Amino acid sequence: MSTKDSSILQKEWFKNSITIFIVFILLIIVLYPMAIQGLRPGGVDVIGSQGKTHQWKEFTDETGKRAFWNPPVFSGMPRYHRMNAQVFNLDKFIGDVLGGITYSMIWIYLIGFIGMFFLVKYFKLGYLPALLGGLGFIFIPHFMSLLNIGHFAKFRPIMYMPLVTFFFISFINKKNLLWLLGFIIAFTVQIRTQHYQILFYQLLILLFLGIYYLVQIIKAGNTKKFLLKIVLIIASSIFIILLVAQPLFVTAEYTPYSIRGGTGEEESTGLSLDYSSRWSFHPAEMLNFLMPRFFGGTSGEVYTGDEVQQLEGRQIPGYWGHMPFTQAYEYIGVLLVFLALVGLVLNFKNSFIKTLLGLFVLSLLLSFGRHFPLLYNLFFQNVPYFNKFRVPAMILVIIQFIIVIWAAYGLKSLLSLGKNPEKIKKAKTTVLIIAGVFIFLGLIPQLFGSSFSLEKAGEASQYKPEVISLFKSARLDMMQTDGLRLILFTALIAGACLLFIYKKVNKYIFAALVGVLLLVDLIPYIKKAEGDLYNMDKLEQRHFRKTNADKKLLQDESYYRIFPITENPFNNNDRSYYHNSIGGYSAAKLRIYQDIIENCLQRNPFNWNVHKMLNVKYFVATKQLPDDSLKPYYYDQQEKILIYQTMIEQQPAWFVGDIQVIQDRDERFRTINSDEFDPYKTAILEKEIDANIQAPDSSWAKVEKASFNEMKYKVYTDKPALLVVSEIYYPPGWKCYVDGEEKEIYKTDHILRSVFIDSSGEHEVEFKFHPDVFFTYYNVSKYAHIVLLGCLIAVIVVNIRKKKLNPSSQKTA
Repeated sequence: MSTKDSSILQKEWFKNSITIFIVFILLIIVLYPMAIQGLRPGGVDVIGSQGKTHQWKEFTDETGKRAFWNPPVFSGMPRYHRMNAQVFNLDKFIGDVLGGITYSMIWIYLIGFIGMFFLVKYFKLGYLPALLGGLGFIFIPHFMSLLNIGHFAKFRPIMYMPLVTFFFISFINKKNLLWLLGFIIAFTVQIRTQHYQILFYQLLILLFLGIYYLVQIIKAGNTKKFLLKIVLIIASSIFIILLVAQPLFVTAEYTPYSIRGGTGEEESTGLSLDYSSRWSFHPAEMLNFLMPRFFGGTSGEVYTGDEVQQLEGRQIPGYWGHMPFTQAYEYIGVLLVFLALVGLVLNFKNSFIKTLLGLFVLSLLLSFGRHFPLLYNLFFQNVPYFNKFRVPAMILVIIQFIIVIWAAYGLKSLLSLGKNPEKIKKAKTTVLIIAGVFIFLGLIPQLFGSSFSLEKAGEASQYKPEVISLFKSARLDMMQTDGLRLILFTALIAGACLLFIYKKVNKYIFAALVGVLLLVDLIPYIKKAEGDLYNMDKLEQRHFRKTNADKKLLQDESYYRIFPITENPFNNNDRSYYHNSIGGYSAAKLRIYQDIIENCLQRNPFNWNVHKMLNVKYFVATKQLPDDSLKPYYYDQQEKILIYQTMIEQQPAWFVGDIQVIQDRDERFRTINSDEFDPYKTAILEKEIDANIQAPDSSWAKVEKASFNEMKYKVYTDKPALLVVSEIYYPPGWKCYVDGEEKEIYKTDHILRSVFIDSSGEHEVEFKFHPDVFFTYYNVSKYAHIVLLGCLIAVIVVNIRKKKLNPSSQKTA
């Protein structure tokens, strides 16, 4: 490498470093409350997470042991499959080390900028387009909405997308193996976030770009290089799988048992089509890309207008679009979309742009979900794992990714017009046409807004007509305000472009105008999406303040569960903070439990067979419950909460002498719902067992230990009998020992466990949850990371030696 080349690289490295530092400072300023004041988003999923994690965190703090099973939610469900990757990697460094300096998500944002900045630079678009791309990507408001809601596991892999893509295409096109190792490390970290739907979209990006660049290699006649890259892609894929074996294979073990693994019906391997497509993106809602509140913004929009004074400053159900509800903005920004269209038009002959266009169209059509069933159903029925995903609108992340790249191309095209009259004429025409279209779109709310429905389906049954009228007026006001905003920003952006095209300003002033407009356009909606921020310790203490009702329930030290019906019991984890509940929320709960919820639990109005099975002792309600099987236990006057105790003597474990073998799923539900069925006398099994089961004349069962990974009972029976325990059946990991001897666990009453006690007398029965797959694949990941570290060191040493031995021939690869 020549001295001149070395000097250029040093200057480039210095300029890039200063840029990254300045962007970091900008993030600190924009996100000051989170970065400096220590405040955090407190969305519903954040609170929900605290509800279901509090007790196992206490267990871990007290014992130093990991909790693989979580008893407080859904009568107990696995959590080992959602445990973070345990082997130390870059993500742990970010969370544990950098997170100690400032909020870890600030660093993740910075990684998003770095990835997109260098990805655009790789396309040889130059520094200014790269800066636009990096800033445009991280300031898309939707991503801040994810933080506000608490979808951290979705936010993180999205921010890694540009970096993974950058390393991947660099590895394909460059010789240095450091690019391959960079891709392996980046993709490994992304997979460890465990948001497999976003990872599926990342694979789509890599597939399209990988095919494009490999085809270019073939066209160049370099068959040897093509074959080498294919071999390395296969080898690196296998290596990445080993690196992420935990959690990848652990999740794979759980998935078939969850609602993501099937509906429970024969041959079903995923979610139902209806459930998976509820959050489909309607084509009309593409207007939200340019006018964030065209369809009312979010379902909890704060109305800041002055046309409807009764609602001013209040949170209203703003969103009236086609999805059930939304907590996120789909706004991409006037400037980004404007420049993206400029880039698309002025570079349309570029085969790379056409490749991105193909991916763009595919992603957009898939986002339509049930509104474009021809394509969505095709993928749902035929593409592996696609039927395990929900929220088709989530694929819009690819749209956002591509628009940012096109916007960088648009800025580059304008900056490189030079004095070519044909290019100048085409650019001017393109800018004017796009501006005209945008202005027309901005006029739609003014001209036709009052003719739109402005009402969400079902609102007529929720609100009085006068209230709906106020909502509609506020929604129209927001739509029209955003229409005028679109017109204003279009005029400013088009004006800046034309000033530069006509040589009235130089490229630096033009770039500065573009940068200012980008920030002025997006940052206000970043702040709106940020929502309310909280001191999380104080928020947790306030939200989960121990009420008198909680204190009364906790006085009972026996082993029992509660049924909270103060809210939707299967969409809320609050009651699990202190108590073991039969309710909770999980997007991937156990299939067998969902079966009971859907088919058995809420009937007439209570199915006492199920409450017996689930060891329910107390009902928590906000209104009187009319049932002869309940008696008032306590009334919390301060919180207006009623606690009822069941008049049925609940049992955490019991012996039965009668079994019914029912293999048909629907027949099991009918039996459980039958008045003739008593789970304390009869057990429903799904296969014949070779055992002499008898009805005991004398028996008892006591819980000696109830913990997160273990249940221990002292039992007595005077005859060989079947012991049924009120614990959820999950075959991977649970083992049962009777007096130290391992015994088979039988699936009982569709959701419970039972074990045959083959001799009379007292026995010690112990259930232990030890998921072997977790420990096996943890070791695989650990040793793979050791190999990765060795490879990284070896490649670095080899590169250093090459530079020392032959410095004049070394060029940036």
